[in-house]
Amino acid sequence: MPDANNPVSKVDKNERIFFGKGLVDSVYLDSDPETILDVGTGCSVAVENTQGFSDTVIWNPHETLQPSCWEEFVCVESAQVGAPVVLGPGDEWVGEANLSVFDHPEEEGQEEQ
Repeated sequence: MPDANNPVSKVDKNERIFFGKGLVDSVYLDSDPETILDVGTGCSVAVENTQGFSDTVIWNPHETLQPSCWEEFVCVESAQVGAPVVLGPGDEWVGEANLSVFDHPEEEGQEEQ
């Protein structure tokens, strides 16, 4: 288990993250504004940081839930971790994220199996 008080910092060069095989608990600093989650059904969920967020958090509960839950559960969240926002009295901050679901278009030349 990661130590929340002493997180490990590393560069992740993978373009994809896979779930269902173990703990996933990462903060992606200065991430792309849009993260695509392929849910394995032919649909995807797009999480787009549209205002105020520069980071993305991706995690699963791993073994804190029954295997039938954690093997199929993932959370993708917009976040502002790398440069936390500190507000004084009367200050305002707006964070906005858009979620959308879309079908995967059939890839040209690929036959349905």
